[in-house]
Amino acid sequence: ADAKVLYEPPAPGRPGYLLFLREQTLLAQPFDAAKLRLEGDPAPLAEDVATRGRGNSRAAFWTSAAGLLLYRTGGGSAFTKAKLHWIGRDGKRLADIAPEDTYGSMRLSPDEKRVALGKLDSAGIDDSWVLDLARGVFTRFTFDPKRDTAPVWSPDGRQIVFASDRSGAWELYRKDSNGAGQDQQLTSTPNGKRPLDWSRDGRYLLYFDQDPKTLYDIWA
Repeated sequence: ADAKVLYEPPAPGRPGYLLFLREQTLLAQPFDAAKLRLEGDPAPLAEDVATRGRGNSRAAFWTSAAGLLLYRTGGGSAFTKAKLHWIGRDGKRLADIAPEDTYGSMRLSPDEKRVALGKLDSAGIDDSWVLDLARGVFTRFTFDPKRDTAPVWSPDGRQIVFASDRSGAWELYRKDSNGAGQDQQLTSTPNGKRPLDWSRDGRYLLYFDQDPKTLYDIWA
């Protein structure tokens, strides 16, 4: 299943690309964002890219605004405790940013001052938290007893969209990133969903939808 997808915008001399995983191989395929159309054939970038859970929704790869690709190879347990660090592009550890815990999916805010991430309990249930990097302080972001995971920041950093199974199916919810207000449910269908990315103009949210017939489909 091709579940997680990232869009790398065009740069001088090259088109935009969609990056996705197929059987542990990371692929890049030219994509015309204006026409919403794939072009050419996918090209392999890396092999044995790590995933977690069923499908490739948690494939360990990401891109930066500078055009760099970060990915992890091999496996790993969903319940392994670890510390959070800043790592330089040369692979050297720069600084510790959070103590050892069992962390889930995480996403750096657009201004790079906060991290939205999950903390898992012994049963594998995770809530979303926001970490202030300057102060090293965690603030709990979701409080429902069901799972709340896969946070995605809005381009202006004011909102976070996440997935939750609180209704019996994985739906998308939105909440102000400062934690104020109620969770706003954005979707309501039987299919499981997970947010992937938010367009830079704020108009579109990319997410996957797990259809029983077509498996993992990408929607906007």
